[in-house]
Amino acid sequence: MNEDNHYEDLEDKFKSRKFILQSFLDSIDDEDDSRHLYPALDSLKNNQQRYSNFRPVAEGGEKVIESAFDSVAQREVAFATPKNKKSAYKERFLKEARLMAFLEHPNIMPVYDIGLKDDLPYFTMELIHGENLAKKRARHKLTPLELDELLVAFVRVCDAVAFAHSKGVAHLDIKPQNIQLGPFGEVLLCDWGLSKVLGSSEADDLPEKLDESMTADLTVRGVLRGTPGYMSPSLSQGKPGRLEDDVYALGATLYFILTGQCPHFSKDTKGIISNTVINDPRSPSKLFPEFDISPALEAVSMKALAKERSYETVQELRLEITNHLRGYATKAEEAGFLTILKLLYKRQKTLCNTVLVSLIMLILITVFFINSLQEEKEKELQARLMAEQAKEEAMSSLNMYKSELRYNRYLMEGIDESLKKIISEVNKKNIPVDIQKILVKVGRGNLNGEAYEAAAQMLETLADNSTGLTKDDAIHDLIFTKIFMHDFKGALRLLNKLSEEELDRAEIFQFIPICERYMNKPQPGGVLGIDDFRNLIKEVKKHDRSRIWFFRHAYNCYLRKCNTDKEVLDLYALILDMKEANRKYGVQIKYIDGLKTLYFTDAAEMKSVYMPQILDGLQIHTLDLRGTGATSLVFTKNISVKEIIIAGTKIENLRPLSFGDGIESIVISEQQKAKWGLQLEKKGLRIKLAN
Repeated sequence: MNEDNHYEDLEDKFKSRKFILQSFLDSIDDEDDSRHLYPALDSLKNNQQRYSNFRPVAEGGEKVIESAFDSVAQREVAFATPKNKKSAYKERFLKEARLMAFLEHPNIMPVYDIGLKDDLPYFTMELIHGENLAKKRARHKLTPLELDELLVAFVRVCDAVAFAHSKGVAHLDIKPQNIQLGPFGEVLLCDWGLSKVLGSSEADDLPEKLDESMTADLTVRGVLRGTPGYMSPSLSQGKPGRLEDDVYALGATLYFILTGQCPHFSKDTKGIISNTVINDPRSPSKLFPEFDISPALEAVSMKALAKERSYETVQELRLEITNHLRGYATKAEEAGFLTILKLLYKRQKTLCNTVLVSLIMLILITVFFINSLQEEKEKELQARLMAEQAKEEAMSSLNMYKSELRYNRYLMEGIDESLKKIISEVNKKNIPVDIQKILVKVGRGNLNGEAYEAAAQMLETLADNSTGLTKDDAIHDLIFTKIFMHDFKGALRLLNKLSEEELDRAEIFQFIPICERYMNKPQPGGVLGIDDFRNLIKEVKKHDRSRIWFFRHAYNCYLRKCNTDKEVLDLYALILDMKEANRKYGVQIKYIDGLKTLYFTDAAEMKSVYMPQILDGLQIHTLDLRGTGATSLVFTKNISVKEIIIAGTKIENLRPLSFGDGIESIVISEQQKAKWGLQLEKKGLRIKLAN
């Protein structure tokens, strides 16, 4: 019995151990199955070395670039390590990597991973199987398609730089070699090793994403760093980097796209830097005329490279290139109307051609239709016009004949008698209002003539027998007449006869104190002295600027009182003073070979020489303008000047010389003869050259 129990115990133990062994074997089978079901997960668990298969790609001044296989991401990447193993360079290398990682933009080289390998920092980037802009742009004339392709890439680089600037980061080493172009349209701005974090009002989030170590200048202070030829004049002089330096570098890159070389070049680096600081770049079209460079792109490039008045931001430069690609004018080229019209035609060639053809067809149809109508009515219209014209000519001839008869009768009787007859008609109030207005003008025209008394009486009669504006005009003219005939007592007598309402309506109440002030000043002969006359002119002009024609009557009235050449010259000097804002010029007469020569003194600021008819009585032979600064000459008709000297003056307009019918000769310089000689000979003038 005990033996049977012993066998049962052994059997139970055996079954238990068999179960454990079977469970262990089953677990091993499950692990083998998982390896086949999750290979990617298993590769991460068993990954011992992430990067392998290193092959050299490029080597720069500060880092080495290799291609490597990333076993985690299962792709090829660009693997960058610092060239210099010193700690300072390792630190700069890591700052560049973190800055590139911070600037996440489609056109900025992306950073995949940053780490340490054998105590050496590294970072990985996208591996572009293409070429940079320097290799892409061969030094030959680009086809329009090739140029547009490079300009599109340039716009994307501008986008990348503008994004960096919005974060307060300046690249400071933009050049064709740092612009990578992929075979499928990829455009990446690389090598941010010289970049500088400047801070920006648009980058308010910058302190939250960059630690203090990254905001330090990545360039070495006190050391000139960058690429000569693409560095701005400011960087070339060792000054701190600015955002504007990137605008200059983009302009230099555009210059390279247009010409295949940098804006400044020389045999050595020192020469390139010196040219950058001192000289302006040569015009691309003059440097390579065979390339047929677009004036618009040249203007944009040269403006971006200008030391002053360049583009303020990258966005402005980008907009210029975008406008050019879309067929619009750029601001830099300052396009005229024709250029804008040509660009419009290029943009909308099909539409413009359709509109033009339609317009031509419409014009042709319209012209044909109008001509058809005109041909039917042409004879009728011509006959009607001829009849109306004949009628108008007949009426005009009849009116002229009647007018001639009337005025001839008046002339035979004398103007004084004619005015008296008119006064009689006015007293009878038989003259219509329109004729009364004409008579006011007739009276005004004779105020300074021999029939002054009759003209003044006619105006006074019109003032007594008219109403409204005609009465006001007559009163106004009569008061002015007496003032300028220096009959101040008569003017004051008329003013005192008027009511306050009439004085206000005619706007002459202000002349009462003038008459009172001057009534006792006329000299023997009833005329004011020249100084008093000058003051009178100024006062009247101050109160009534619209009566300029009265000044001419005033001058003529005063001229009748002049007895000597000096008095006439004093009056002429007064006229010049009034026309030239009270500048006092000297006017003199000298005798040369017994003939009178009129010349000017203290007249360097006289811009226009005015020759009124009052000078005709002086019988001047020669007019000498050499003492003036005149650029023009104004003649009153029938001035009896025989010779004019304009040599050494700034006179440019000879048209007034046609008014001087008696001019026989003109004295000019050699330059003036070359300019006007033929014109003067056609006028029949004898030319004399100044000594």
